[in-house]
Amino acid sequence: MKWIPIIGQFDITETGFVFAGGEMTYLGTLRGPAIGNIISDKTFNNGSIEVDIEFEKFDENSGAELIIAYDAETKAMLNAGILGTAQSPATFNIREFNGQTWTILAQNGLSAIKNKYSYNVKVNVIGSKINFSVDNVKVCQATLEAPLVPSQLGLWASGHGKVTFKNYKLDSISAKAFVVMQFSEPYQEVYREVIKNVCNEFKIETIKADEIYNNGLILDDIIESIEESFLVIAEITERNPNVFYELGYAHALNKPTILLAKKGTGLPFDVSPYRVLFYEDSIAGKSRFEEALRRHLVAFMGYTFSQ
Repeated sequence: MKWIPIIGQFDITETGFVFAGGEMTYLGTLRGPAIGNIISDKTFNNGSIEVDIEFEKFDENSGAELIIAYDAETKAMLNAGILGTAQSPATFNIREFNGQTWTILAQNGLSAIKNKYSYNVKVNVIGSKINFSVDNVKVCQATLEAPLVPSQLGLWASGHGKVTFKNYKLDSISAKAFVVMQFSEPYQEVYREVIKNVCNEFKIETIKADEIYNNGLILDDIIESIEESFLVIAEITERNPNVFYELGYAHALNKPTILLAKKGTGLPFDVSPYRVLFYEDSIAGKSRFEEALRRHLVAFMGYTFSQ
C-alpha cells in the first residue's frame, strides 16, 4: 500500500506511522491542537480493517481513528476510533464528516485511555453494517443509510501528543448481491446464465436463498442476507409474494435495487414508478440483457470492479 499525508505531520516507519501532534493554525488566526490524516491508494467497501494505536499522552483533544471511506473531492470521510471528550462525549465512536461538520453515528463508553498502551482497533464492514471493536471486544455498531461504494482508506489523528499507528491490516471481501426471484425455470436459467455471470465479471458475489438453505429457511436468514448485501437484484415477472416482501424490505433499508422483468410484463402499481430492466427471453435478447445489467452495475458500484 502507498500512503500520503493530507493534513498534519506524519513520519512513515517500517511498521507504521507516527502523527507528530502539537498545535496548528485554524482559519488563518486560531491556534489549537493539531489534526492530521494520511490516505492510502487502496479502496474498500466490504471486509475488515485493523491497526494498533498508541497515545503518547492522551487528553480531551486526543484522537485516533481508522478512515473507512474518504472522498478526495469533498473531503468527506467515515471514521471509527478513539476520541477525547473535546470531540465526543463517549470514548469509542463511529462518525462521519460531510466536509464541514461531524455527525456521530454510534458511540459507547467513557473509558480512561492509557498512555503508551497499544490498543488494537478493528472495523468490520458488511453491506450497510459497521461493527467496531477494541482489543477484540465489540464496543459499538452502526447501520448506514446505504452500503459503501468503494472508497479510499486512511488514518486520522489529533492532539498535542504523538499518536503511533502500527500493524495496519486490510482484508477486503467481495461485495454481495442478494438475488430475489421465483425458484423455478425459466428464472433459474436467467440467474445462472446472466445474473450470476455478469456479477462475477464485477467480482460481486451473488447469494440466492435456495443456494444456501436447502431446508428450514426462516425470515431472519433472509433479512440478514439483505442487510449484508451491497445491492438487491429482484426478478419480478411473477407476482410472488415472497419476492415482493423481500424487495420491500430492501427498499426500506435504502438498498440499491435492480428490478428485472420479462418484456411485456404488467407491473403492480407499487413498483411501477421504479426503473425496471425489461429483457427478452431469447438468444438475441440475452446479449442485450447482459449489457444492460452491466451498465446498471457500473452505475451502482461507482466504478468498474474489473478495472
